[in-house]
Amino acid sequence: MVAAEMAAAFRRMVDHLRREHQMPPSEALARAEEPASAEYLEGILNRPPEQASWFELKVLMDRDPALALCRWDGIKQTAREELRGKARAGKVMEGLGSDP
Repeated sequence: MVAAEMAAAFRRMVDHLRREHQMPPSEALARAEEPASAEYLEGILNRPPEQASWFELKVLMDRDPALALCRWDGIKQTAREELRGKARAGKVMEGLGSDP
């Protein structure tokens, strides 16, 4: 499932580059496959887990599979803690009466 989500995120990135930047398919693919800069990798690792994306996990996986696995484990741990603490349920309840 994780690999499928990362592949789908990569495909969405290529589609985004084609559509929004009007790149030909080969150029969009090459751009999406470019190695990440050190600054981008640092941002991925320092961003709160709830802001992580499947594309970022793919970027990490391409660069350092062990680092990607560590980030994935951190995301899962944060999700478990939110479930145990019922913080997520509280956030949902705050929205009652406004937008779905």
